[in-house]
Amino acid sequence: EKYSQSYGAKLCNHLTGKLVQALLPANLAFFKLDSTPEAMMANAGETVAGVATLNPDKVLQAEKVIAENERKIIKDIEKSDVRKHYYSAVRLAVVIGEGLVEDLDGEHRTFNIKNYVVKRSPTGKVLDLIIKESTVKEVLAPEHVSLVDDDTEDSDKEVFIYTRVYFDDEVKKYKRLQYINDTKVEKEDTYKENFKSTPYNIVGWHLEQGEDYHRGFVELSALADLNSFDTTQRALNEYNAIVSKMLGLVDPNGVTDLKDVIDTPNGQFRMGRKQDVDFLTVEKSNDMQYVYNTWMEYKRSLAETFMMTSGAVRDSERTTQYEVQQLVMELEASFGGQYSVWAEDVQKPIVEKSMKR
Repeated sequence: EKYSQSYGAKLCNHLTGKLVQALLPANLAFFKLDSTPEAMMANAGETVAGVATLNPDKVLQAEKVIAENERKIIKDIEKSDVRKHYYSAVRLAVVIGEGLVEDLDGEHRTFNIKNYVVKRSPTGKVLDLIIKESTVKEVLAPEHVSLVDDDTEDSDKEVFIYTRVYFDDEVKKYKRLQYINDTKVEKEDTYKENFKSTPYNIVGWHLEQGEDYHRGFVELSALADLNSFDTTQRALNEYNAIVSKMLGLVDPNGVTDLKDVIDTPNGQFRMGRKQDVDFLTVEKSNDMQYVYNTWMEYKRSLAETFMMTSGAVRDSERTTQYEVQQLVMELEASFGGQYSVWAEDVQKPIVEKSMKR
């Protein structure tokens, strides 16, 4: 179906920008590293008169090391392309429900829901994930070219790569394997019991119990208003097309000749009578004013739903932590704890993978 406006796309991009600003603020730490009491005692503790205590100088040194590690992680995230790919994933979550981010040794990719299928347990745990990619023979690694069951030398021939990540219930771990067309790649990777330990992260908006895929913000909170807004916009567009049409009428019983009116150059004179010539008008202004008012009401409602009317964090190098915190509080109030969910599902895996690197 052809839509009559692009305001909905603008709203989704705006909301996505706010969410990513809160989740991954530029040049600011969105996390804090800390030490357990046991680890601090092991590294900065000492025994005085038979009593274990912390040495203040060693504690200060340990805190400096922690702060330095924080800066290293922030620097690693800033120089990577992680923000760009999570922006795409968050936008997919807003519009259609979810997006998949792959992180293989710091190299990120984003997959649309049309490129993968997922199976979950009744509690929402990922049990099986299969990703389908299309590529050509010439970009395959040399050791994988021989796996393509093809006798031709056509390097541009389409090849399908299937990546499967599944939970092996026997060993209680996730495994990752790949197929090139129908041939299995020998290498198989094993990960911990937590799906976040794998190179994949599903960024979703809202997961209903018993469902395999997330539902998007647009579907849950804005679809009806967007449809109504588009309908009224279409009516206004059609009205504008009608009223913009210039159609002149000449009285057939008058003294003014139609051919003279058509052939007369601009600014010239012809014999005739003013009353014989008129332009067609559409006397629907009052009716369309009601449509316009309704359109404005839908637009205002959508702007509030997508936080278009509220403040935003300045896009500058001097953005303060306070501004980000204010935005986080606003998102929490508007979306019922969505930021807290994504802090666990998005921020934590990013930091943990950066720490490993």
